[in-house]
This record gives sequence, structure tokens and C-alpha cells, in this order.
Amino acid sequence: MTLKNRRIWIGAIAIIALILISLFAAPRSNTLRDGSTYSRAPNGYGAWYTYMQEQGASIQRWQKPLNSLFQPSENSIEEEAVPIDYRPGQKVEKSALLNDGMKRFAPPMVGVGSVPILKDFGHLRGDAPPKNNPKFSNAKKSSSFILHLSSFPQSPITVLQIDNGLGWLDLPTPEWIEQGNVFVRLGIQSRDSLGRRVLVTEAPFTSVLSSPEGGVKIETSRRLTVPPDLEGEFSDLLKDVHGTVVWQETLGQGRLIFAVTSYLAANAYQDEPGNFQFLEQLVNESGYPIWVDEYIHGYKDQEIIAEEASGSLVNYLVKTPIAVIAVQVGIMLLVLIWGLNRRLGPAVAIADAKVDNSEAYIQALAAVLHNANCSEFVVETVGKAEQVQVQRSMGLGTDLLDPATILATWEQRTGRPATELKEMLSTAAQHRRLSEQELLTWLGKVQMIRQTLEE
Repeated sequence: MTLKNRRIWIGAIAIIALILISLFAAPRSNTLRDGSTYSRAPNGYGAWYTYMQEQGASIQRWQKPLNSLFQPSENSIEEEAVPIDYRPGQKVEKSALLNDGMKRFAPPMVGVGSVPILKDFGHLRGDAPPKNNPKFSNAKKSSSFILHLSSFPQSPITVLQIDNGLGWLDLPTPEWIEQGNVFVRLGIQSRDSLGRRVLVTEAPFTSVLSSPEGGVKIETSRRLTVPPDLEGEFSDLLKDVHGTVVWQETLGQGRLIFAVTSYLAANAYQDEPGNFQFLEQLVNESGYPIWVDEYIHGYKDQEIIAEEASGSLVNYLVKTPIAVIAVQVGIMLLVLIWGLNRRLGPAVAIADAKVDNSEAYIQALAAVLHNANCSEFVVETVGKAEQVQVQRSMGLGTDLLDPATILATWEQRTGRPATELKEMLSTAAQHRRLSEQELLTWLGKVQMIRQTLEE
């Protein structure tokens, strides 16, 4: 293989490798935004979110990992100090302080919906800062004091998570539910949190189920079906004769609510008021603040983006699927092995073969004679040359002698019959055209005579 051909093959393999990686590693469809309250697509929840705001519900978006909500770390619930202008002896209204503090605290609250928590309410009445509080140690004679806010929502709350088909990122802990919190999950692909299976049933794909809020349109044949002895573990919120569509489980003071379909109140059902009202009742029944998980749909707060951007190479490798890395490394190794195959050392250039002019002339002449079917010329020429070779081997010189003398000397010198030699000489003397098979037979006899002389 020449260097040029090798480069062509390497380039072709590299292109094929890129195509294969694009086919198998690239996502077939982008379902990340499915179910997002930012989405205006038919499978989004933007219309329902606007509907909830119009109803005056306390609903906000959560754009951080849910595990920080279910199991908050000490850093995530630390209070943040916000300076507030304050003059000793000046009466300050609580609402004014809150508005001022919220204004100063606005940047980290954007997109998070942070809940302000006011601490040390006595100071909001215009009292002087406490002398023994280290948070106000520098404010004895200053013109300001500190308003403390927490960017972490306080329990109990209701968390709504809408499946996008990519799997669950985080699940609430039983302890978090038992504290009185509510977790609502729309979209169960195969099993719920307790392992109960959701199967395709004989139910029609499109059906309208009755509820206290009106008809709820469902477009799925999947239902939760459990044996009768296990029905007491949960309560049905929406069902038909084929099984359960929405159900809830009680843990301590909290609840887990699941729905088979992730499109319960999607934008496609804006003309189905029962769907919007039914989901509103699910998340608003307890009266807790509602937090919609948008992190599962790829929306993140600025601090989360900054943390992920500052991650190390090790963190990147941990998050990268091992299968994709293995495929890429394997393809690169194959390309290198193909392009730099040096099992027996460095490559040795192949020298150009030397051309033998005599041999080339003979081969060209043989091709011409074969095409012209001039076998008599070949027999006559080769026969004379072989006769001279036989005479020289027996010491008879190079001048052509009569066949009788050659045959007698042959029998005397070799001790063998001269039959084959006689046939060779007689055929060469006939000057007739031979067929291809006859020519091959004659050449075989010439070869046998040569072997006899060499012995």
C-alpha cells in the first residue's frame, strides 16, 4: 500500500468514525424541555403556570438540584446579611425595611424565588441593635443594621416535578415527606417510588375521567394496577374501570402524589378546564407554597451554572457516560493501529524490480506468436536449440548432426532408450503447425530430456 493510499484509507476511516459517533452518541430528539413551565409547546406547562398565577397561588420555579431541597446542607440554609439604613431614634416601618431589604437582595433572588425570612423582629420596631449580638457588633453607633434573609424555602412546601422522559434526577427522602411536605410527580414510565408497575391496559387511548373539578381528559392506555390486598397502601384520586391514573400515598404528615401521564395539564389541554383545575387542586390542597422543578428541564440559577463551569476534569469525566468515552477511545486506537501498523519495525520501502530486457523481449515475442498461432516456428526454433544442447552435453560439438548419430551416441552415453529424443527431433523436423495440447506435450518431452542430461 502506497503512502497516498494509506492516507486516503485513514481519512475514510476517520470520517466513518465521526458518522458513527454522530448516529449513536447524539440524542435522537430533544425532550429535555418537555413539561417545562417555560415551554409554549403542546407538551409544555406554560399556560398552566400562568393560570396558577392568575388564581393567586403561591407558585415559583426551583432551578437548583432537588437534593439540595430534600436534604439541605448547612451552606444552602445559611442566612444572608443585608444592610438596611437605620437612624437611632428613627421609627422605621416593617414594610419599608422589607422592601429595602428585598431590593438589595434582588440579584440572587432572580429566577429562584427566594423566600425572605425576617429575624430579630424587635429591631424592625426601631429598637437599637443588641449589644451582645456579634452580627451587630459593628453597628453600635452606626447608621445601619442588618436584615437577614434566607434563600432556602421553609417547610412545609409542595414540590411539583413533571417528567421529560429522561428519568428521575432526585427523589424525596421519606424523612422529608414525613415532615409534612408534599411531592407531586407527573409521569411514571414503568414503576412508582415503591416499585408498583404501570402497565398498558385495554383502556382506550383517549378518555375523559370524572373528578370533583369536572371531566379530566387523559390520552394514555397505561394504568396502575395492583392486587386487591395492596389497594390499602394508597388512595385513588383519578381512576376508571381499567385502573388508576392518579393516586397518593401518605407518609407521616406528608404526601406523595403520582400521575401516570406527564401531560395532565399540558398546553394542549387549555380547552379542557377540568385538567387545569384538577392539577391545581392536587398541588394547592394543602395550601403550601408550590415549587415547580425546572432543574430537571435544564434551567439553572446563575450560581449553579458558575459552580458547574468551575468543575475539574475529574468531575467532567465522572459525569460523562463511560460508553461514549470507550467508543471514542476504541475508534481512535483502531485508526492509529491502521495508520501506524509497525509490528515488525519501521516500514521498509519496496525497491522497484529491475527489468530484464531479454526476458521482456522473449515474453513479448511469445505473446505475439501465441496470438498468431505460429506453433511451427516455436517448435523449429526450440528444437534446434535443444539439439545443440544435447550434442554439447554428449561432446558432439555445436554443429547440427544427423539424427541417427545423435540417437546412437545417446544410447551409448546414457544407457537409456532414445525413444523420447527421437520423437522430439522428428517433431521439430516436420515443420507442421501443432495444436496447443500437442505443443504442451512436446515441451514436456523436452523437459524430460533436459532432466536426463542433468542426472
